[in-house]
Amino acid sequence: MIGNDSVHVGDITVNQVDEESVKNTLKQIFDEQMAELAKIGFTKDSSPTELTPSQEAEVRQVLEISEKLTGHGIEIDPWSEIALGNAAKHAKSFYSSREYYISALQKFQSQEIWTGQIAAYIGLTQLLVVNRSLQDLRELEELYHWIVRISEKYGDKSTQSSHLFKLGLLAEHENDLEKAKQYYEKVLFIDKELGNHLETTLSLSRLGKIAEWRGESNSAELLFSEVLSIITEYGEEADQVYPLRNLAFIYFTRGQLDKAGQLFGNAQEIINSEKENESNWFFTDDIS
Repeated sequence: MIGNDSVHVGDITVNQVDEESVKNTLKQIFDEQMAELAKIGFTKDSSPTELTPSQEAEVRQVLEISEKLTGHGIEIDPWSEIALGNAAKHAKSFYSSREYYISALQKFQSQEIWTGQIAAYIGLTQLLVVNRSLQDLRELEELYHWIVRISEKYGDKSTQSSHLFKLGLLAEHENDLEKAKQYYEKVLFIDKELGNHLETTLSLSRLGKIAEWRGESNSAELLFSEVLSIITEYGEEADQVYPLRNLAFIYFTRGQLDKAGQLFGNAQEIINSEKENESNWFFTDDIS
């Protein structure tokens, strides 16, 4: 028996009659609040792009309740911890977010649930990117490698490809172009195997830039020409701007000014016709 103490959770007060009733009440409140989080968009698979002030308040209340549950020895389901980690990250409670992801990861590892392990690792990588004070490129690289290993082991080629690409971007960031090239070549092989035509243009474009930086003009021309060909067949007209500009620059540096001018002009015509400043589709250097 605990006595007449009370547990205060937001605007809710739970009179403690005994430990078991407190646990049951908190669990009920937690389940209701998790359902509200799901309505906002926080699930094991997704998160909303932004929160309103009232939604932020709801998130903080759920986080408070989850801490109460832990304090009473109630174990939270690891998929719920992934959702809580996502919510805490959006609420800028970065330490709490990390703790949720790590706790979920440990549970998924003990249960040998590989999809959960990947979700937890991805949460940790996104947290490192969002919170600059926590950013450690060595840790980020290690996490990406874990995701690649697990996804390769269980045949999740899409996840494997996307995180090999992120490893390539990290290698580029560190100016290790040979390592980056190796990663992008692996990505290209997987995406071709999957038949992801437009996805192949991401790795082809990075390989083209690496060739350009190395002074391998002919290779760069072939790679950007392939990008243009694929986008012309499978993509949108606006997406042709990036390879057109890259090809134009190559011809410009060679002194082939007429050809360069024609391609620059073609790119500008597309931009004008689409009333856009840049291609919508082409990647950003996002390592999250």
